[in-house]
Amino acid sequence: MARGRASSTAAKPHSRAAEKRIGQSAAPADPWAARIRKAVTEEAHPAQLGAILDTSRRISILTGRGGGKTTVYKGRLLIEMAETTRGKFLYVCPTLGMAIELLWDPLKESLAALGIADEFTFMEAPREGGKIMLCKRTGSRLKLFGADDKKQINLCRGQPFNGVLCDEIAYWPSPELVANYVEKVIEPRIGERNGWIGLESSRGHELRGLFYDVTRDGSPDHRPYALRNEPEYAEW
Repeated sequence: MARGRASSTAAKPHSRAAEKRIGQSAAPADPWAARIRKAVTEEAHPAQLGAILDTSRRISILTGRGGGKTTVYKGRLLIEMAETTRGKFLYVCPTLGMAIELLWDPLKESLAALGIADEFTFMEAPREGGKIMLCKRTGSRLKLFGADDKKQINLCRGQPFNGVLCDEIAYWPSPELVANYVEKVIEPRIGERNGWIGLESSRGHELRGLFYDVTRDGSPDHRPYALRNEPEYAEW
């Protein structure tokens, strides 16, 4: 989002004008952010690129092992953290250990390959729990934690986010926890930053719950990606 004309009067911390600058896209002309977007899009497979750049606010991915979801998640987060001022992003796995293995370490490798590792800080969050990656240039931050940590789940209540990724949902403690986290913890304020929620997993053994409903063919909650432009989904 392009910035408007600057006001001669500084906005108070909690004023509407100050809030508009928080969690919004940075100036699109930033060559640093453009370089990251170009690198990510050139690396991705066409199928991955569709998921990386999809502008839908609700995204679900059902894929087998090795389906390339890590590349999708890294791509979405790197692009948006580079283009968003003081954005807030979450990545939640069944456990913190899985989050580290699936995204934390691959993110470090990608940043090193791009030659921009110094632009990011990786740190522990002893008071909050989990781990935090901070983009120094934009102030955007990504927090990783495990869904088995009830304290971390509750700490998300009442906060607006730009993007929330829920991974390996088939291995979360229960389908009820997934629904509670998405519908009662995250969704109430996700619209304040025009944020999005991504749900992803390989197939599970429990054929019920929110993720099952949004990925099941024939479900009223599922829109197949290949049919997204069909007339029947015009008001989706």
